[in-house]
Amino acid sequence: REILPWLRLSASLDPAREETYTTTAYWLRARMDRPDEAENFLREGLRHNPQSYSILFELGRIADENRKDLVQARRLWELALLRWHDKEAKKGEPDTFGLGQIVGELGALAERENKHGEAVHYFTMLKRVSPKPDLIQRRIDELKAQMAQTVTPDPESPDTVRKPR
Repeated sequence: REILPWLRLSASLDPAREETYTTTAYWLRARMDRPDEAENFLREGLRHNPQSYSILFELGRIADENRKDLVQARRLWELALLRWHDKEAKKGEPDTFGLGQIVGELGALAERENKHGEAVHYFTMLKRVSPKPDLIQRRIDELKAQMAQTVTPDPESPDTVRKPR
């Protein structure tokens, strides 16, 4: 609690510093169980930094973890990914950690929703920036194996063909 006034002061002195907003939101959300305040603070940060993928990422975490709103979480993380590409993709040394966080969450969300093809897509992106690509590849292989086991019934199979009366 003692650090929050200092973080708020820091944000007011330098509103372009995205880390202040994400750090404060983390403390509010995870350590103090105040996700509403965290979301409001992040939205203020987004007004000052409309191209911030890190603030969008944190808003997505609140939508997912605190609100259980998977649709909103996906929208925020997809927008964060677009912002990341706009801001970082052309840099000589892009923020691969930020990219990894975004695509990791999108992949995990797709996997929870049994959208294995989508999960493989995001985990393949994650593998390129992960410090442990072999672990990510194992997860991709497991998802592909699950996809291969999922057989859709043939609409013309004898089990599904209607019999005349």
